[in-house]
Amino acid sequence: EHLYLCRLATGLGVASLSAAVTMTVTDISTPLNRASSFAPVMSAFSAGTALGPALGGILVDQIGINPTFYMVGASYFGLAAVNNILLSETQPKTVVFPWQKLPEAAQQPPSIGESFQSALGQWIPLLSMPPVRNVCIMNCFYWVGLAGSQMTLLPLILTDADGLAMSATSVGQVYMGMSLIQVLGN
Repeated sequence: EHLYLCRLATGLGVASLSAAVTMTVTDISTPLNRASSFAPVMSAFSAGTALGPALGGILVDQIGINPTFYMVGASYFGLAAVNNILLSETQPKTVVFPWQKLPEAAQQPPSIGESFQSALGQWIPLLSMPPVRNVCIMNCFYWVGLAGSQMTLLPLILTDADGLAMSATSVGQVYMGMSLIQVLGN
């Protein structure tokens, strides 16, 4: 049960991080240098994806799962604190987007539900276009399949005592190998 919650939190965190990185790089780049601006960021993601599981597996085998879990958690909190202090985007400021501007007679900002309805209203015409809808559906099935198999079932199969009975280091090496194949294949 706790592992499911951790996996859910990790998925939400990765989704938020990916969106934030994409928006930041898009903001600081121009259309002419966007690809070269994204290249180091994608390389860092790939390196982390390749090295993280291997390092995590080695740490679990050497010092145990609890100290490794706490060390990873502490590093996330440390990174969040550094980002909060150093990044100008995390500093408090008032930003009013065009869709948030209220008529002078209105006193209340839109609720979350109203904002959701507004966003949904913008997505419906876009998703009514078959090419866009088909790509979104394929992408959804891809990520559901990947998350379900690679991030949930594969570790269970690799570590099952009646199955392959791999150590944490070996599981990390399997993930590192899959990441390297992905990096080289791209």
